[in-house]
Amino acid sequence: MEIQDVYKLLLRNNVSLVITQDASDNANKIATYYNLIMRRQVGRHVVVVCNAASCLNMGCDRTIAYFKCQLSIDFGETTEDDRLTLLPFPCLGACDRAPVVLIDNQIHGDMTADKLLALLRQLA
Repeated sequence: MEIQDVYKLLLRNNVSLVITQDASDNANKIATYYNLIMRRQVGRHVVVVCNAASCLNMGCDRTIAYFKCQLSIDFGETTEDDRLTLLPFPCLGACDRAPVVLIDNQIHGDMTADKLLALLRQLA
């Protein structure tokens, strides 16, 4: 993930930096399978929202709707200032703290719209 941390995405030509050229086709197939390997440019901060059943049961849909409205973006989109990208994820594995979001690779649980907006205000 170090290449992604630097470039914010993993393009086909970056794959060869990680894997030998002979294996790059297989690595590219793997990179397209995993949701958290970015295949196109994202904002400076990536907000990943868990939309698994436990998070939905705990109200993440209301938090997501409020968040989308406040930022005027939808899943897969980036704010006009390239500050934030919003992505869905099938399960972040923190059901005991549902609903959860992942912001810049850090899990935040028991999320509400107010908590999420407060976290985002802290980002540069």
